[in-house]
Amino acid sequence: MITSIKIKNFKSFRDVTLNLGKISVVGPNGSGKTNLVDAFSLLKQVLRPSSLSPYPFARWGEYKNVVFMQDPGLDISFELEGKHKGMEYRYFLEINGEHSFTVKREEVRLGDREIERERDAVKIGDKRIEIPVNYSVFNLFNAPDPGSPDLLSLSLEGELKDFMLNFFNDVLILRSTERALQPAHVSAPEGIGEDGAGLPRALLGKNLPGQVSNFLDSLNMSLRVTVSDDGNVTISAVGVVNGREIVIPPTSIPSGVVEMITLLTSIDVLKPSLVVIDGLENSLHLKFMEKLIDVLRYSEPQFLITTHSPLVIDFLDPSELVILDRETGETRVTTIQDPEGLKKKLLEEGLTLGEWIIY
Repeated sequence: MITSIKIKNFKSFRDVTLNLGKISVVGPNGSGKTNLVDAFSLLKQVLRPSSLSPYPFARWGEYKNVVFMQDPGLDISFELEGKHKGMEYRYFLEINGEHSFTVKREEVRLGDREIERERDAVKIGDKRIEIPVNYSVFNLFNAPDPGSPDLLSLSLEGELKDFMLNFFNDVLILRSTERALQPAHVSAPEGIGEDGAGLPRALLGKNLPGQVSNFLDSLNMSLRVTVSDDGNVTISAVGVVNGREIVIPPTSIPSGVVEMITLLTSIDVLKPSLVVIDGLENSLHLKFMEKLIDVLRYSEPQFLITTHSPLVIDFLDPSELVILDRETGETRVTTIQDPEGLKKKLLEEGLTLGEWIIY
């Protein structure tokens, strides 16, 4: 679980620290909340790239589009603290992309074990190795290219090796579900992309998760996963009308239903440690939101959610809110210091939490 993240010089975040709990919800509009999702996306691109050699700024065009005030002379840095299987950890990363992508500094600490890295020099205890300046130390573990270096794993064991293999591998980011129902090939790796791509593959050969089955039962629907002769996996829905089964093609499945299926499958099948959701309210009916918040609260992963909807916020406790505001292009972070006092004040004034935050 990530307990805090410090972000410097990334987009509208000049220097902010966010303390995160089991569920953390940020808003409102125009405050930089999507930039927070982008920060986790960039971290995943650096730590767990889909290919090597990585260029993590590609989705934004170039480095100046992600650095604060578009000043390429500034370094972007992230510092994360949390617990991994009961052990406290700290991870620090400093990068620049003015001329080419460069990892300038990395520090990993798990308990009393440390890895220190400055440019191409990596130090673990009394061992020294060199790695390319555009690699993170995490790229040396279960790397995407078979021929890429895997030197550090030879000198690590136990909890630290487990941390290096798994950290950020199990972070799931979901921005939309626009590609969730597109066919996925059986040879594709199991996972769900930021746009929902890969959902059919994630469900292939598995019993439908209980949460998904219960949700579909409430709508008199079920799912059918099929594989074509050429190996493409597709999903269709089956509805029951007057005792008769009606096949609902992917294009006719309501978007809110698709979003719920994608989120519930992500939680139960992929078992991520952290799920980052951009715009929870997108396409979701009010009754779906309420059910989903209950699922998030009692399931295993940690959740970071952005929303501009007072309806979503009304289902939450004030202690779960992180409030972003933007002044002169810079995002600032505040939290509610006295949640119980605020609850009392809202009751006296006849306001909901969502009305107080958004309006």
